[in-house]
Amino acid sequence: MSLLVAAAAVGVTISDLAFRPDRNELISEDLEWNKRYIAYREAFSFDDLLCVVAVPETSDGTRRAQSYVNDLAERLQRDGQHFSAVVHGFVPSPRLLRLAPLDQLSEKIDQIAQSRVVLESASPSELLARATEQMAASPAGTTVDQGVAMIAQMTRLVGAMGDVLDGQSPQQALVSLQQPEQAWQYLTSADGSLMFVQIEPSLATDVLEPVKPAVAAARRIIKQTLADHPGIEAGLTGVPVIESDETDVAQRDATFTSILAVLVIAVVLILAFHGWHMPLLIVATLLIAIAWAFGYLTLSIGYLQILSVVFTVILLGLGVDFGIHLISHFELVRNLHPAGPVGFRATMIDTLQAVGPGMLTGAITTAVAFAATLLSQFRGMAEMGQIAGVGIMLCLLSMFTVLPALMRLTRPRRRHITPVHRRRINLYQHRWWQPFVDRPVLPLSLVGVAVIAAGFTVSDIRYDYNLSNLLPKGVSSVRWFRTLEENTARSDAAGQGSIWFGASIVSNDMEVAEHRVRDFQNQPSIAGVGGVGWLFPKDAARREDLIDRARHSLGSVLHHAPETIAPSRDKLLTQLRVLGAAISLADRQGATEEPRIIAAFELLRAQIKRTAGLLASLNGNELSRRMASLQAAFGALQKSTRSSIQQALDARPLTLDDLPEVLRRQAVGGGDREQLLVQVYPKENVYVPSNLELFVTEMRRVDPLVTGTVVQIYESNQLIMRAYIFAGLMALGAVFVLVLIDFQSLVDALLCLLPVAVAFLLLMGMMAALGIPINPANVIVLPLLFGIGVDSGVHIMHRYRQSPDEHPPGLAGGTGKGITLTSMTTMIGFASLMLAQHRGIVSLGFVLA
Repeated sequence: MSLLVAAAAVGVTISDLAFRPDRNELISEDLEWNKRYIAYREAFSFDDLLCVVAVPETSDGTRRAQSYVNDLAERLQRDGQHFSAVVHGFVPSPRLLRLAPLDQLSEKIDQIAQSRVVLESASPSELLARATEQMAASPAGTTVDQGVAMIAQMTRLVGAMGDVLDGQSPQQALVSLQQPEQAWQYLTSADGSLMFVQIEPSLATDVLEPVKPAVAAARRIIKQTLADHPGIEAGLTGVPVIESDETDVAQRDATFTSILAVLVIAVVLILAFHGWHMPLLIVATLLIAIAWAFGYLTLSIGYLQILSVVFTVILLGLGVDFGIHLISHFELVRNLHPAGPVGFRATMIDTLQAVGPGMLTGAITTAVAFAATLLSQFRGMAEMGQIAGVGIMLCLLSMFTVLPALMRLTRPRRRHITPVHRRRINLYQHRWWQPFVDRPVLPLSLVGVAVIAAGFTVSDIRYDYNLSNLLPKGVSSVRWFRTLEENTARSDAAGQGSIWFGASIVSNDMEVAEHRVRDFQNQPSIAGVGGVGWLFPKDAARREDLIDRARHSLGSVLHHAPETIAPSRDKLLTQLRVLGAAISLADRQGATEEPRIIAAFELLRAQIKRTAGLLASLNGNELSRRMASLQAAFGALQKSTRSSIQQALDARPLTLDDLPEVLRRQAVGGGDREQLLVQVYPKENVYVPSNLELFVTEMRRVDPLVTGTVVQIYESNQLIMRAYIFAGLMALGAVFVLVLIDFQSLVDALLCLLPVAVAFLLLMGMMAALGIPINPANVIVLPLLFGIGVDSGVHIMHRYRQSPDEHPPGLAGGTGKGITLTSMTTMIGFASLMLAQHRGIVSLGFVLA
């Protein structure tokens, strides 16, 4: 019957059990703050895959990284099966100038002022003359970068003239005149050390994890593209990628640690029981119970999540305890009864009467400790408690039914039981502990000193809000996520690429949005705003002043073109020779020794030579036609320059239409695009609890309904702490009541709980001394320790009541060996988690062990 039920449970599990990687599903959907976050996630999608590219720290690093990004984006876009959109940059509108950082805005305004020479010139030769004068008159404080940029602009101007004279169209010449950043703006971090490609995945409908095929395809294409761009480093990250990787790691960890725990526990039992028959029967019984538990899990909940995935290891460590207690007493008294089924029956009755009450009380107290978590709104903990609590009772049921049946079927005789006094390996002997009983003052004094020491250090224990510290180690997506975190920490928190922000949602009312943005900007803990907040920079008045001054300085030339004159070959040749002579004079006088300036002059000299040669080679009709094309290109240049400057200096306020699509998607959302999003960035590190609390408080001062990742971190951690403290108190109270009912004695009940209280205080003191923080993964120890830790005390008290005159008190009759082995196997089960790759699971295993 047991095997049939186990087989059915395994079949249901294989067929229907799923895994949910979304951490937000660990929290009840009934909580108001979680409802807001879910609605925000649905309206504004921030679940794109993100390819992060590290820009090499070489002179051509930016160019090589851009080449890789272009190639990667093209390959991703060709895969329409896995990706619905790929964004690696945008064409910036001139009006976006006013959103640039203030120092860049001031620099751009200076460049606009220099564009006056284009607007005022009447011919190409006059433009060249004015540009030459401007370059020669550059102020003494001009930096090398500014000088190189100025010479490069002159090189492009001369080269564009040569292109027209060589037969290219005026439109092609205009393109060559544009600076690369004017034609395309890549997605980069604030300091330019990282480049990004945003990938919107197409979700599969025929797999348990819909995003997984897209993640695999993106990684394959990234790897293939890297092979064609040596020296470039790139990787995939983002919430869906990390959750997918976390799922894989957690499942591998659960499988590996479960197998390891089974093997090590089996070895310990074989050594302890001086044979392999009984240990294998215990392990077989335990595996049947775990199969039942999986069936219950699949039928009642239907899925595992990041917390409950380790329940197998917990059941291995705890469920085996019942079999150990049963076998420990059975082997002690088996030789007191005759061989055969009659003697076996008498031995089993004796065993169950001796250890059965303790097993039953221990199982109930442990299950109740797990069940205390069901009252929490932290769904992850409640599901974990439900699965483990029922699993413990199923383990007890299996040990009470399946194990005796297996023993009766396979070993009804008694000769296979080697008497304890004849065994070479004995993991427990009474003489080890009797001295502590004979001199009780010494051990109690030592424990008292340890408790006092722990009391002094326990106040130093801290709670770690940083969920990224729980992510798996050695995983590519986590490594690139940390790279992104470190880059954000080094730069302005409000800069592009920042990953932590609050989300304030406004109905489609730009006036309300601006008012809210201004209120956010006045809060001390807020560094800046994004989303629709980009349209309302904090220093808007100063920016407008710079733009107004530039507009007035250009005057009428901004709107009225001068009368042009036909280009003259002789005048243009003269200006090219003047420019060439100026460069030669600068070389002879040693005006600069900067290699970059010298290299820039060489490029300019080459373009002068080329353009002058082309100009000199033309004659007759061909000369007239090419000069007419040059005049057309000059007119088009003036027109495009004037139009760009007019847009950049336009006095009208910015609107959402001025934002490129990649930024507009982050500012507008909702089913009918009727919602505006204000992203609110913190000034200080939100991993520090006090900073996070202040940041959330000040955001709520402006918008009580604010949501976002940082709010979710704050609220979920508060929920977790409250839930576990509440569950711990409930577990402690329930365990005390159960033990009191069992023993009908307040003193005996308190004696059972005293070691647990001592152990709990010592654990907290040890964690504080070693600098190990409490975190969302290991805080589960609070309710569990009371239920698990009281078991040994219950067995000792039951044994003491049965045989108060035996020594050591409560450890006779196989109980000492039983609690030694059960403690060892429980610690083995938990300690196996410390070998996991997932750091949250490692933390849980360490603290529980």
